[in-house]
Amino acid sequence: MPDAPVAPADDRFRVDPRLHVRQILTLIPGAQDILLQYGLSCAACSYGSRETLEEGCRAHGFSSADLSDLLQDLQDALIRTPKRPEDLVVTPAAATHARSLVSCAYPYLRVLVDEEGVICLELSQSAQPGEVVLERSGVHLCVSPLLLRSIGGATIDAQEGGLRLHLS
Repeated sequence: MPDAPVAPADDRFRVDPRLHVRQILTLIPGAQDILLQYGLSCAACSYGSRETLEEGCRAHGFSSADLSDLLQDLQDALIRTPKRPEDLVVTPAAATHARSLVSCAYPYLRVLVDEEGVICLELSQSAQPGEVVLERSGVHLCVSPLLLRSIGGATIDAQEGGLRLHLS
C-alpha cells in the first residue's frame, strides 16, 4: 500500500482553484483521469481554456465540499509526481538570443502556462510575487514554483530565430 501523500511544506505548490482547467491538465500528471473520476471531461470541453477549475465545478453543480475533495485529489497527484530539479538550463545560443530581446522596460523572460495549457516564454516588466527568479548567463527567468516543479531541468534553446523549451 503506498504511503499517503504529505501536504506540501508551503503554499508554493498548492493547487489553486483559480487556475484554468487546461493549465491544471498541463501542470499535474494524471489530472485528466482525476477529473474524469469526478465526471468532468474537461480535456475534451471547449470551456477548458476559458473556465477556471472553480468555475467549471460550479457549472457542474459541485458543492464546496466536492471542490475541496477534487482539489485534495489533484494536490495528492501533484505530490506523488517525482521531484524535478528546481532549475532551467539556458544554452549559450538561447542566452545570446534572449539578451537581444530583453530591454530596460522588459528585463525578464517569463516561463508560463497560458490559458490553453501551452507552456510559453514571454517578456515581462517584473517578476510576479511568489515567482522564482533564475539568472542564467545574463538572462533573468521568472517562473511559478508550480510550473518549475513540472518542468524543472528543461532546456531553453535558440531555434529557428526564436526560443524553444525542451522538456527532458
